[in-house]
Amino acid sequence: GIRKSKSTLFLETLVECGVLGRTGSKAEAVYYNMPNTSAFLDKTVSEMYVGGILEMASLRLYRFWKDLREALETGMMQNESKESGWNDFFPNLYRQPESLASFMEAMVGISSGHFRKFAIAFDFSKYRTCIDIGGATGQLSCYVAQENSHMRCTTLDLPPVKPIAEQWINKVWECSHRVKAGNIDFLAHPFPKADVVLMAMILHDWGYKEKMMLIKKAYDALPPGGALVSLESVIDDDRRMNT
Repeated sequence: GIRKSKSTLFLETLVECGVLGRTGSKAEAVYYNMPNTSAFLDKTVSEMYVGGILEMASLRLYRFWKDLREALETGMMQNESKESGWNDFFPNLYRQPESLASFMEAMVGISSGHFRKFAIAFDFSKYRTCIDIGGATGQLSCYVAQENSHMRCTTLDLPPVKPIAEQWINKVWECSHRVKAGNIDFLAHPFPKADVVLMAMILHDWGYKEKMMLIKKAYDALPPGGALVSLESVIDDDRRMNT
């Protein structure tokens, strides 16, 4: 177990850092989470939990670093699709239930802030329907629906994702009345029709040919005056930020 004297020092350090609060002192001390701690570090409280990315790193990412030298020398990926190629990355990952669930939860935590800001800032007033291509848990669709009560959204991903998305939609965001989950292999299938096509953190995974194909599919799915929205972290031209 943890020595009491050492754990007290650790807890006091967290109080000083503003991670924990405390009532009383010494033997009477009671520690509690500060609001931001509950929001970002307690997975039972909020979908903004950011620890999922660390849990995913522990489960599947750290072991790839042993091949860093090979990655630098060859420029080739060292993840689950090292042998089969990038086009098989998501099918390979999605065949492993534990890795898939971990990946989905990690994406929720790191996407909450900018997904919510987009759902609030974008003008959806002239649209009624949207599809989210590669929508994972349905997070972005649910945020759009929550912030825009007239919108009807469908989140689309590979078949193993659908039951996970339905669980998040129903139990976490409680949006099943206006958000549905569906299946798509977006490299192989056309996109269903919608007023808005969302692609969040999708295009960066693919080369120029695939990017143009996906954009063309989005164009074909949209009516006149429709909108394609791509959400990405973009590297600045000078390559000094977001690299």
